[in-house]
Amino acid sequence: RDINVADNDIRDAGLNALVEAILETEMDLLSLNVSHNHLTSAASPALCKVLEHCPLEELTLSKNRLQATGVLPMVAWIGLNETLAVLGLADNGIGKPAGQKLGAMLEANHVLEELDLSWNDLTGDDGEQLIRGLSLNRSVVS
Repeated sequence: RDINVADNDIRDAGLNALVEAILETEMDLLSLNVSHNHLTSAASPALCKVLEHCPLEELTLSKNRLQATGVLPMVAWIGLNETLAVLGLADNGIGKPAGQKLGAMLEANHVLEELDLSWNDLTGDDGEQLIRGLSLNRSVVS
């Protein structure tokens, strides 16, 4: 129920194949680590499917190239998710306008406990909105 394919250069096509296999087997996936796999914003639809159909407790996407365009579609699913406790988005070049959307998601989500956004360019208004969301969130502890 845990899959770790970190640092395997699976890229977007490999992630799509992995997600299709997970969905076909109706696996109750709890943890998915696809860090450092050169994923881009094109991986976002597959990641949204996992968030929609699996009871994930941990999702690690660090050191990819998702950028804001890849993260924004996932934010709605993360905000509605009732099981995801750990989310790693470090070093994805997120930047604008994701900080505002992540801040709004944090205001609504009361399950997420750990959030890693290090090494992203979340500054200015985006940084302020993210901090506002964190200040209103009562579940994130690290």
